[in-house]
Amino acid sequence: MDVEDTRHLLTAYRFQHIITGAKSPNAKECAGGIVADEMGLGKSLIMLSAITGSLALAFRYARTMTSVNASGHGIIAAKSTLIVVPSARTLIGDFFD
Repeated sequence: MDVEDTRHLLTAYRFQHIITGAKSPNAKECAGGIVADEMGLGKSLIMLSAITGSLALAFRYARTMTSVNASGHGIIAAKSTLIVVPSARTLIGDFFD
């Protein structure tokens, strides 16, 4: 195996899925997920980082998917993030238990 073959092998699969082990030359876009850790492990920081890190993608999506005609009717794509949390009663009750 020469140097060129070795270089090709090193760059052919730059990304590997942690769980399945599947390899890919390009990063795959994730469409969503669940962050469910114990309290105090940084879920809020992870989500704020993910949201702010994907703002450019959200703006690009909204710009390309929005289609409004001259009369003002059409589709306006939203650049939004859905965050679901338990009720305050559940959070406070679990905290004191």
